[in-house]
Amino acid sequence: MRTEQVEAFVLAARHSSFAKAGRAINTHRSTLSAAVQALEDELGVSLFTRSGNSLRLSAAGETILADCQRMLQSAQIIHQRCNQLSQGVESKLKVARDDAIPERIWRQALHALQLKFSATSIEAYLVPAQEHQALLQAQSVDVAFGLSQPGLSGEAIASVPSLLVTSPAHPLSQIPLVSERDLKQNRQICLAYMVAGKLHHSAMLAHGVDSANYTAMTSYELIRDAIIAGHGWGVLPKFLIADALADKTLIHLQHELDLPAAKFQVSYLNEPGQVALWLQHYLREQLRE
Repeated sequence: MRTEQVEAFVLAARHSSFAKAGRAINTHRSTLSAAVQALEDELGVSLFTRSGNSLRLSAAGETILADCQRMLQSAQIIHQRCNQLSQGVESKLKVARDDAIPERIWRQALHALQLKFSATSIEAYLVPAQEHQALLQAQSVDVAFGLSQPGLSGEAIASVPSLLVTSPAHPLSQIPLVSERDLKQNRQICLAYMVAGKLHHSAMLAHGVDSANYTAMTSYELIRDAIIAGHGWGVLPKFLIADALADKTLIHLQHELDLPAAKFQVSYLNEPGQVALWLQHYLREQLRE
C-alpha cells in the first residue's frame, strides 16, 4: 500500500469524481484512477461504486476512509519531523521561564512557534528566574527566559523598569513621597523561590524587616493580584502591570529608593538550536513593540 494510492482514494472520495479530484491537484484523472485501482487490487475490495463520471463510496470504502485519512496525517507528520531534524531543528525544546512579561505574550509566542515548527514538542515550565541556573546546569531545560539574576549569564532581550506599586485603597497611596521607613511599616508582597532545597524570598528590605512584614509568593502574577487586592506593596516589572496601571487598579508610588531597571534575558548552557533562537527573536520583537 503506497501513500500516493491512499491519497488518490481520499481525494476521489472528497470530490466524488476522479476528474474533479485531478483538477484540484493539477493531476490527470487517469493517474488517480490507476492509483485507486491498484489500491483496490491490493486490498481485494472495490472502494467505489462507479456510475459514469461520478463516484460513490462502497461499503468497504466507507469503512476504511477515516483510517486512510489518519494514515495520510501520520505520513505528513513523519515527513515534517524528519525534514526538521535534517535541517538541525530541535525535535523537543524544554523552556524555563518566569512571568515577568504578560501571559498573553507567552501564549502568542508558543502558538506562533507551534505553527512555525509543527513537529517540535514544547515543554514550558513556569518557575522564578532565581531557579533557572540550577535547571540549566542539571540540563532539565534547554533554555531559560526571565529577569537577570546574579551569577546567571545571558543575552539581554529587553530592559524592564521596576516599579514600586500598591492598591489605590492602600494607606501608602496617600503619601506623596514614600520613604524606606514607610515601607518597613507596611507589608511587602514579594517573590518566593527555591535554592539548594531551601525556600528563600526576595524582600528588598530583608535586612531589618520583621518576618511579619512580608508575604512571599511563587510568581509575579500572584504578587500583582495580591497587591491589587490591597494586601500590601511590592516591586514589579512594568511589562507585567501596564494594564493594571492603565485601569488604575495599581498605582505607581513616588519614592526615595534606587530601583534600577532589570534585564529580561535568555540563558543557555549549550549552543541554542533553531527553535530556541526563533523564540528568542520573537520575544524581542514583541517586547520592542
